[in-house]
Amino acid sequence: MEERPPPPPPPMATEPQQHDYAAHDSLMENPYEANGHPSGAIINESDVVPKWDGSTDMKETVAKYIYHFLDLNEIELHEEEDMMHMRLNEWGMDRLINEGLVLLDMLGEIETKFFNMHVVVFRMGRHRPLPYSSFMQGDMLKISRDHPMDEEAFEVTVLEKTPRELRVVAREIPAEICEGVWRIDQAFSTIPYKRALLSLAQDGVSKDVRQREGRHQLRERHRREQRDDVPEGDYLMEAHNPRPFRKDGSMFVGTPLKDVLVSEDTRAYAVKLVQIVRELTDKRVPILVCAKTNVAVDNLLDGLLKAGVDAIRIGVAARVRSDLQYATMDAKMAQHAEYKRLKTFEDSLESLKKMVKARDNPPRKDIKSEEKNVRALNMKIAGEILEQGPVVCATCIGAGSSQLKGYRFSLVVIDEGSQCTEPECIIPLAKGAQHAIIVDVPSVMLEIQYRMHPGICAIPSEMFYDGRLRNGISAEDRPVPILPAFPDLPGSGMADAVLPPVVLVDLKRSTEKRASSKSLKNESEIRLVIQLLQDLFEHNPDLSMRNIGIITPYAEQRRAIHDIVMSTGAQLLRKARAAAAATNAGRRGAPPPPSTSSSPYGKNNGQRPTAPMVAGTEDELLEVHTVDGFQGREKDVIIMSTVRSNMQGTVGFLRDWRRLNVAITRARRLLVIVGNIDTLSYDEHWDGLIKRATRNKDGAIVDGDMYLADKERAQGYATMRARY
Repeated sequence: MEERPPPPPPPMATEPQQHDYAAHDSLMENPYEANGHPSGAIINESDVVPKWDGSTDMKETVAKYIYHFLDLNEIELHEEEDMMHMRLNEWGMDRLINEGLVLLDMLGEIETKFFNMHVVVFRMGRHRPLPYSSFMQGDMLKISRDHPMDEEAFEVTVLEKTPRELRVVAREIPAEICEGVWRIDQAFSTIPYKRALLSLAQDGVSKDVRQREGRHQLRERHRREQRDDVPEGDYLMEAHNPRPFRKDGSMFVGTPLKDVLVSEDTRAYAVKLVQIVRELTDKRVPILVCAKTNVAVDNLLDGLLKAGVDAIRIGVAARVRSDLQYATMDAKMAQHAEYKRLKTFEDSLESLKKMVKARDNPPRKDIKSEEKNVRALNMKIAGEILEQGPVVCATCIGAGSSQLKGYRFSLVVIDEGSQCTEPECIIPLAKGAQHAIIVDVPSVMLEIQYRMHPGICAIPSEMFYDGRLRNGISAEDRPVPILPAFPDLPGSGMADAVLPPVVLVDLKRSTEKRASSKSLKNESEIRLVIQLLQDLFEHNPDLSMRNIGIITPYAEQRRAIHDIVMSTGAQLLRKARAAAAATNAGRRGAPPPPSTSSSPYGKNNGQRPTAPMVAGTEDELLEVHTVDGFQGREKDVIIMSTVRSNMQGTVGFLRDWRRLNVAITRARRLLVIVGNIDTLSYDEHWDGLIKRATRNKDGAIVDGDMYLADKERAQGYATMRARY
């Protein structure tokens, strides 16, 4: 099949876009004029959601809106189910195993609970490594004896995967989990679809729309519904100048019931959002902060905690970043005074259920009574915790958790709003929102950046910003780490050399391999990335796992690198540190990066509140993500594995200049791109990057094949010496 022609280059010559306030005011005069929905021009299906001109029945219009999304939700759910059934019915077991979607003959063992959830560790047997699997932390799995569709199959969530063990968590597990062998299948969660369905079925949209008929009535209703815990007047609009961009790069637009924060810099709006939420906590406003993904919510939670905000994270703790798990509802419940009493009720209920399975049936009213006790005490403990915490963080889907049942939030914040579907947004907004801040980054020009080394910044500035991107920092603020001794790298191995902040590692002998899941991986690049990590740690004592991020466009490559890092990362770091100490080379390392203690978030001086670290190991802190998963993040060092290597010059969705822009703008001090330069050069955007990166002293191309061969040869000699 022929490749599609590459997309047109991004428009760079246009002036920064400005918000159309006249259009905004016009829309607010009649919020239904755009398409029959108060959110404005979000829905374009005019045949499905007609404009409301006052003559048609509003109830009918809203019903069409609701049923439109109910149908889409059902179609998406059926597509997921069909995909799973197709794999199970049409793929053979060999293919399922090769794709890493199934583990067979697994032995289960119960471990100490993870907060209030059961932990089961699965192994192949003592001292036997696990076969390959695509399972990642937070994934939903199905455990069964023979088939995931069996009635006895149950769902679990991945807590941790090591080379020999798979740890999962679940609310309930069968009593016979330690007996016999089990089958483990990749599954998908139906919870997002069910919660979106419930949010639509509650007809909250219909009620909301019927009560809003123009700007005057909308504001009058807002005033009537104001409570004591909501700031008088439009606090958000009074506190921020809505017209020009402020020095921090952000502005507000909107009405009392719908404010939109837009920013010309992702970091600026993230910091600004944290500052706004922190300010509003002083007003005693109950706040719900949401985003589409767990990664985005964790980023917000991290900023809030650093700013001294006592935020609570709702959701499965196993899906939360390990260094933030202490802020989850599960962790806070485990520290509550009545938690032991709750455990007693839960243990009693578990014993009664075991008696039922053993056919030693207790009175059914006993089970119902214990279930009622557990639910009531759970709600009581969660309620007391929520009363103490002014801010709750959750994914949009997580906002439908039973832990928040019955709770209302005067202010709802939705980050990266354009990435959420409308049914997802309705879930948090239906929690009684009187103010809603929808946060996103429109197509506006970034003028000054404070993240990247100027040498890194020069590439995206010329490629994507017409050379108008200016630096708010100097090269001295972002010292380049010492790189491995590439023979063809200018200044490599010299103590006083000025090293380039952009390095392209050319691997011509690598081969891309396509899995039947349609994703790709490149084993040579994987080996080189791991070798680069070891060398970076050995030559730069100031670098740790936290300072480095690995980006790759393909999920299969991400899984493979992640598995190796999880299994050998800490060992790799220790080995590198030991080698550096043993050689005592006396080389002057790069000065340490600027201290992160002076946080832009303000209060608490950037320090996290004292709390127990949960399930956090050093190797877990090195993040491996796809390009999309790393959006909005930054690290001192970014290593990008491009994967593509072929004679045809096919680069797939690496052609997307937006992803390329995201990938090369994540690094603060050093950007290393690993790939086949010949293959990448077939694409105009990548060719432009390669030429720009090597045009001056800020970039260089090095021979990755020679580097990898030399390293593996040296390791082979070392192994032989150790044996003999």
